[in-house]
Amino acid sequence: MDPVALAEAIVEEVACPICMTFLREPWKLHEALEHLRKEQDEAWKLEVGERKRTASWKIQVETRKQSIMWEFEKYRRLLKKKQPPGRRLEVEAAAALASLEQEEGETMQKLEQNRNELIQQSRVLWRLIAELEERSQRPVRWMLQGIQEVLNRSKSWSLRRPEPVSLDLKTDCRVLGLREILKTYAADVRLDPDTAYSRLVVSEDRKCVRYGDTKQKLPDNPERFYRYNIVLGSQCISSGRHYWEVEVGDRSEWGLGVCKENVDRKEVVYLSPHYGFWVIRLRKGNEYRAGTDEYPLLSLPVPPRRVGVFLDYEAHDISFYNVTDNGSHIFTFPHYPFPGRLLPYFSPCYSIGANNTAPLAICSLDGED
Repeated sequence: MDPVALAEAIVEEVACPICMTFLREPWKLHEALEHLRKEQDEAWKLEVGERKRTASWKIQVETRKQSIMWEFEKYRRLLKKKQPPGRRLEVEAAAALASLEQEEGETMQKLEQNRNELIQQSRVLWRLIAELEERSQRPVRWMLQGIQEVLNRSKSWSLRRPEPVSLDLKTDCRVLGLREILKTYAADVRLDPDTAYSRLVVSEDRKCVRYGDTKQKLPDNPERFYRYNIVLGSQCISSGRHYWEVEVGDRSEWGLGVCKENVDRKEVVYLSPHYGFWVIRLRKGNEYRAGTDEYPLLSLPVPPRRVGVFLDYEAHDISFYNVTDNGSHIFTFPHYPFPGRLLPYFSPCYSIGANNTAPLAICSLDGED
């Protein structure tokens, strides 16, 4: 029997108008399969995204936990030089860790719930796709049985996106009284104009630096940075504890920290401890990062207008604090022995926009309460 005659014979046999419509429009089954496969692919991508977010959350929590323990231990160690630490320290440390544990549990529950819902939807999609694929292999008469109900279910399927879960940690790392102890190690840091990139203008008292309007005609001495907006402090550090604070104001870009005395000042600079730089920086007004991409972006609920830098050479500790946020901890680089003498590092970056013109200013800590 030729195809036309076969189709006419089947149409005569089928009384259901829905089935007749399907016979005249056989691509509807293909459309339904394509729709479900796209939804399944989207569900898989969302599930992968949730797994990555969960892994990122665990790293954040573990990093914050280590920071809390390190900072309280640091305070205990520094306080011993002044007075015996009391019971209050242990209570505050335990409270901070308990708060972090509770926050971790609540957020993990939400993330797991999102992932489980996506897995459940993927299973339903898989069954629908399998049913349509199996039906498409049947002889026409049996393929059409209940086809409209299956097509309606397939067309009406819409993937439910997971509820957004904030991964911003609410439990901060803050040790009350630590800043007062750190200030007892205040260093009189001054900038070294001979190291400044030619567009940087260093103040007469060597306490401020800003990005200048024009390139200055300066000698290209070995100490001077040739490519980047960097200036170093004049005091080499090879022992002891040192603390200084820098006013960054409303600037949208800056960099602060320390670097090795013998870093390459003429070629490409990589702001990583592997290359002798222990630096935190702000970019684009809201991207806080420690070093290069090897460390995740830093979440700072309160943008710092003043940043504290603490260097304990023998303890291999370089830490940063948000003075604006009552001295909350920003970041501590992993503790490894320093490879030689260090110098304070400053970068005002470029003067882009109205919020990036004020100078970086080293603050005086004398006479502060």
